[in-house]
Amino acid sequence: MTRRTCRTFPGILLAILLLTVSALSSAQTQCSDPSSTLLWEVQGQNSTVYLFGSLHLGDASFYPLPEKIERTFRNADHVVFEVDPHSMATAQAQQRMLQMGSLPPGQTLRDLVSPAVISDLETRLRFMGLPSENFMQFRPWFLTLMLTSLQYTSLGYFPDYGVEQYIAREVPDANRLALETLEAQLGFLQHLDGEAFLGYTLASFEEGRQMAGALVEAWRCADKDALNELLTKGFEAEEMPDIDLEALKNVLIVQRNISMTEKIRTYLQDGEGEYFVVVGSAHYLGEGSIVELLRKQGYEVTAVRL
Repeated sequence: MTRRTCRTFPGILLAILLLTVSALSSAQTQCSDPSSTLLWEVQGQNSTVYLFGSLHLGDASFYPLPEKIERTFRNADHVVFEVDPHSMATAQAQQRMLQMGSLPPGQTLRDLVSPAVISDLETRLRFMGLPSENFMQFRPWFLTLMLTSLQYTSLGYFPDYGVEQYIAREVPDANRLALETLEAQLGFLQHLDGEAFLGYTLASFEEGRQMAGALVEAWRCADKDALNELLTKGFEAEEMPDIDLEALKNVLIVQRNISMTEKIRTYLQDGEGEYFVVVGSAHYLGEGSIVELLRKQGYEVTAVRL
């Protein structure tokens, strides 16, 4: 396993959610609202918190970001990530990911998932030119992330060009904070129904390839409705009645939104200066989002325009 591949797993958690657990969407050819952004502003007691929605994979053409967004994160006193991207790149973090994602000696993937899912997996790996036996020692959720990473790397989208990675390279170490730990993100994954996650990913593999461009265009245009529709339809997919997508959403989105909102509230109540909070776009959109939760708690969350 290469260093680049291993580094992608927790860092693309929400990218996988958006790119894999999504329904068909028409491609965006031009921005209907060129002044729209995925940036919100919230005023606290002695602080201002900016919320920015990211994609965890990207390409060089994403950068620089719009001037107002560049200026905002560069001038912030604190830049806040889901998990500090630099901490995830350490040898210790990579070893921990591999340890948690590997099965114990004597157990293989065939012991955990159905023959039907194994058959679909073997077919997909053959199509990608990869020997299936090299992947049988991994847990289903870990293998799911690996496959999705390989898929989108083949389409030209890389974690090194993800928004968090870009911003992390541009801000001093002393200014960086995190809403979650690596252990917490891996814990969320371990609580997923691994077979369902893997099965859904395999079944929607080609669909994911087809819609990657639409997702990127919606993000570039900060088309909140389009992004939210992609996410919502993905969790309402009717073609997979045996997969509990509501439970998947609860683990990956709903519960994390609640805990991240509580952390952001501490910046609003007790913090000083400007905070720039960059997390996956899915966390800021729609029902139960961080934006909605803050508004329900009495905060005025204002969409920033270019």
